[in-house]
Amino acid sequence: MGVGAAGGGGGGVGVEGGGIGHYRGSAAPGAVGNFALAGHRSSWSGFAPFADLPGSVHRGSRIDAESGEGRLRYVVDATQTTGPDDARVLAPDQGRRLGTNRRLITLTTCSPHWGPSGRFIVFGHLVAVWARGGTGETSAYRIIA
Repeated sequence: MGVGAAGGGGGGVGVEGGGIGHYRGSAAPGAVGNFALAGHRSSWSGFAPFADLPGSVHRGSRIDAESGEGRLRYVVDATQTTGPDDARVLAPDQGRRLGTNRRLITLTTCSPHWGPSGRFIVFGHLVAVWARGGTGETSAYRIIA
């Protein structure tokens, strides 16, 4: 995918610069719980970090994320389409009864293209972390796989 965006605070999802948003209250990158991100699949601005979904991802696909702490690798476990108000996918266990001690990632985007009637969801789990030295920079998320 190869996009960069800063994560932010605010309402339900903090999105800066039209990029990838980190769901407020979800886990930090690499932390125990569900690191949940939202991104556009289509937009009038032309910036759609998840434009290749759902076709580019399947079980076993890699999701590499970068934060101020380093680089993290997640592997996709499953995908699903759900209603736009289904917040269960943002729960610490992704609403899948996995237990709350896992390090998970959830990506959400609109489905169908240009439509608000559903959400395409990608579920994954952490498999590797490459730590960054103490740079003191703020956390930013960049999906690079």
